[in-house]
Amino acid sequence: MLNAADADALRADQRAWLKTRDDCGDLIHGDPPIYADVFACLREQMTARAAILRAIVAAKQFSK
Repeated sequence: MLNAADADALRADQRAWLKTRDDCGDLIHGDPPIYADVFACLREQMTARAAILRAIVAAKQFSK
């Protein structure tokens, strides 16, 4: 169970990560649009985020 401070910190961290993830959409280019760079960016962001969340849960350290 998370205390209020840890929940707030984790929520803020998730919101910051969502912005980073959403920035992958800026990589769309071409006419017609080419999405390969976007997919690569999303794959990289998701892989990195999953690793961070696994480490946070393993350490049970939710606040930075």
